[in-house]
Amino acid sequence: MSLLKSIARLWVLTAVLAIAAARANAQDSTAAPRPTPVVPDTLRPPISPGKAFLHSLILPGSAQNRLGRHRVAVGIVTVEMLSVAMIRESGADVREARRLRGDSLVLTYVDANGNKTTPTLERRRFGDEEVSSRRSHVEDWVALLIANHLFAASEAFVAASLWDVNAHVNVSGDRNNLLVGARIEW
Repeated sequence: MSLLKSIARLWVLTAVLAIAAARANAQDSTAAPRPTPVVPDTLRPPISPGKAFLHSLILPGSAQNRLGRHRVAVGIVTVEMLSVAMIRESGADVREARRLRGDSLVLTYVDANGNKTTPTLERRRFGDEEVSSRRSHVEDWVALLIANHLFAASEAFVAASLWDVNAHVNVSGDRNNLLVGARIEW
């Protein structure tokens, strides 16, 4: 309990001193007027919002990099590379399925008694359904690539537009609770 009293007294003493200093400064008529602070031109983004949108639409992550948002740029480029790699891989699967569409596999030339017979064939490995399924995989990856371009462009536009807003976001919590706090200075 004494620790809480000491903290409360210290807080009250600090508040009294701050108020006294503010009053003393306000009553001092001999003090020279304070100059207005010069604000540097750092409130303008290095790239305009429109240019940021176009740059990231064409090359995702480029505007984020210019805006100093390097982690976001790395994430966007990672999704871009993953999408391109998977489009290539899925395209190879489609080509293989088309190439092997009508093929069948010979299982055996011998019957259960060991006599030669007509070949026993396994049903074809790839049919029209498999080709169509693999084609839809390519379409899904292309859709992700397009969505990544649009997300990168819109994120760059917003980041360039809000360049001068000083915001801090804190996330904390444990297994059961998640706390998100934000502070925006105008």
